[in-house]
Amino acid sequence: MNETSHERDSMQYAGGDCEHEELDRLADFQIMFDHVLVQIGLNSLNHGFHNDWNTGEKIALVHSELSEFLEADRSKEPEKPDKHCPDFQNRTIELADVVIRVMDMAHHLNLDLSGAIIAKHAFNKTRPFKHGKAY
Repeated sequence: MNETSHERDSMQYAGGDCEHEELDRLADFQIMFDHVLVQIGLNSLNHGFHNDWNTGEKIALVHSELSEFLEADRSKEPEKPDKHCPDFQNRTIELADVVIRVMDMAHHLNLDLSGAIIAKHAFNKTRPFKHGKAY
């Protein structure tokens, strides 16, 4: 049987050394994430997107991808296939564009994004419901 990541998540908490298994999975995540981050950064570099780097412009481009996701989600057909990657919904591809642009920035600026994600997630697990906010 080929289990999904959600099924493995459920099985993880059914028994066994949960903390050890979670640490192993986080290490695997970090290795794979960093590998993809480098590939994305190098592709962007090779396509000229690092020439005349301007961090403010890169942040604005992340905003534009989020806006494209919003427009796809608000459309009358939010689940329609993407025209370039038809195996995925357009809104999924727009969200992927957000992540790709963020990963490219992290690569260019030499930031440990995977480590920061793991650390921030660990911190967020200690926070109160809705972080003590109304929403």
